Amino acid sequence: MSPSAAAPSARRTELLEAAYRYVLAHGLAGLSLRPLATAVGSSPRVLLFLFGSKDGLVRALLARARADELAILDPLRGPGEPIGLPAATERVWAWLAAAGHRPLLRLWAEAYARSLVEPDGPW
Repeated sequence: MSPSAAAPSARRTELLEAAYRYVLAHGLAGLSLRPLATAVGSSPRVLLFLFGSKDGLVRALLARARADELAILDPLRGPGEPIGLPAATERVWAWLAAAGHRPLLRLWAEAYARSLVEPDGPW
C-alpha cells in the first residue's frame, strides 16, 4: 500500500497543511516542488514519498481546499426549511464577494482553468 493510500501520518498532515497555506498564498499556476519544499521545511523527495507524486500532492491540496469550502459554505444553507433561490443566491454572492475567500476561490479558478487544457491532470 502506498503512503498516500494508508492512513495519513502526522508528518504528512503537517506538510499538507503547510503546503495548503503556501498554495493559498502563491497559487497553483507555477507550483514547483523545490520552492514549496523549502517553504514548508521539507524536501522534494519527502513530498514525493508522502504524496506519491506531484499530481498526488495537488490532488491532496484540492481535497483539502474542498473541505474548507464545504465548511465555509455549510452555514449558508440556514436552519430548517429551504431558504429559496433568491436568499440562497444572496448568501452565496456575499460569500463569493468576501475578501477573505479570495485565496480559496483563486485556487479553484486556477485548478478549473488547468483542467480545461490538461483534462487528465490532477485537477
